Amino acid sequence: MQRNGFRCVAAAALVLALALGSGCGLLRGRRDGSTYTVAQRQEVAAQRLPSLVAGEGGSRLSSSPDLSPASSIANRLRPADPLMIYLRGIPREQTIETVVDDRGMVQIPLLGSIRAAGRTASELEREIREQYISGAFYRDLTVTVLQPSRFYFIQGEIRQPGRFPLVSGVTILQAVAAAGGYTEFANPRRITVARGDETFSVNLTDIERNPEKDFELESGDVVRVPRSIF
Repeated sequence: MQRNGFRCVAAAALVLALALGSGCGLLRGRRDGSTYTVAQRQEVAAQRLPSLVAGEGGSRLSSSPDLSPASSIANRLRPADPLMIYLRGIPREQTIETVVDDRGMVQIPLLGSIRAAGRTASELEREIREQYISGAFYRDLTVTVLQPSRFYFIQGEIRQPGRFPLVSGVTILQAVAAAGGYTEFANPRRITVARGDETFSVNLTDIERNPEKDFELESGDVVRVPRSIF
């Protein structure tokens, strides 16, 4: 017992000496970039000693950071998103082609309106399945929700016109850059964006000067860069 006690004291002294050294390793400084004073190092080291100097079965010091991935932010459904919903494992299997309406809802046979906007495809699958089962429509079924690829289109006086995949967060400035920029004949002050039944004008020169006015494109948007009359 005395020998084990001596070993613990010796180990504690060694850890304390290391903690009060150059500051590398145990005490590297504060998160705001400032460094610890000697007195602060002594206080912090004293607080950490019980966990750093542990016997058999005790905790061990680890320099490896916690690398567990944070839950990723998946693509959320939005109004005007087209969906393919497959109902399988039921007497009459169905394929439902629908679009998220402007209220964020989709129409599902026997269930009526179900909220889709703000959910992922997987979340919508679970919701539809649970409602079918809880409503005693089916004992069991498989629900698959597929979202066709999203695209936007850019036309006119642009170096690489065409169809482009809509990555989440793509803005109109980024879309023009992805298409190679304007031609020498372009008029960026009178760009139009066709979105569904609506068409609106955009002064991209003004947006370039004021990036806070930049906005994200939506699936199916058609951006047209007109030719300058001069």
